[in-house]
Amino acid sequence: MFNSISREKLIFLIRKRYPNLAPFAEALYAEPGYSIVKMSDAIVLHEILTELQELLNNIAAHRRDIGILGDDNRGTLGFILAYVGDCNALVALEDIEPLLDKFKELAEPLGAIMNTEKTRILTSTNNTSTVQLLQQSHDLNNKVIAHSLQNAIAKYSQKKTENNTLSPYEVTDGLRVLAAPIGSRSFCNSFLIKAMSKAQQDASKLTSSHLTYTRTSPMAYPTIGTAGKELSMVNFPP
Repeated sequence: MFNSISREKLIFLIRKRYPNLAPFAEALYAEPGYSIVKMSDAIVLHEILTELQELLNNIAAHRRDIGILGDDNRGTLGFILAYVGDCNALVALEDIEPLLDKFKELAEPLGAIMNTEKTRILTSTNNTSTVQLLQQSHDLNNKVIAHSLQNAIAKYSQKKTENNTLSPYEVTDGLRVLAAPIGSRSFCNSFLIKAMSKAQQDASKLTSSHLTYTRTSPMAYPTIGTAGKELSMVNFPP
């Protein structure tokens, strides 16, 4: 979505939702290709997700009306969690395709393009394909859900192959939710090991770093030493 938001649509949304902020927004985004504050993704995403949550509420209400309460007794109500330009949705399997179809319908006119190489659909956390399990079921409804789920993965969750083509990618171990790993124990452990390894590499780059101070009178200042050593206090001469 980043850098593709329509400036005109953004200002229109601000005028509609936040009229008191319209003059400020118009000043920030006064000219094409120019922006002082780059928060357009969050504003546009909020507009899209407001309608998507309403869609999920209506789907759950319909299920309740026909007596399908789900395991939450609320018609399997879906939830959306978003921060700035990223979002995560927890929804019933049969709601995934209509939800993503609606996102595409609402987003593209605003200049928000879904990145199918970053969009991920988690169907299980035990390394087993839920699509295949539903396809093998003798229940007709499960087969319908499998078809819808397979379509959603093919359209919106893709991974680049070795020959540089895109292939449907069903996630069956875990994913990140606002940078935190959610999934199987092995997935979370692997994620944390990689994160700590990256942090250790970044920390090693600081081992030779020092702070430079301009001094006019004697005073004690903290200094950064090599990684793993305690913070020490030294007295700089005048």
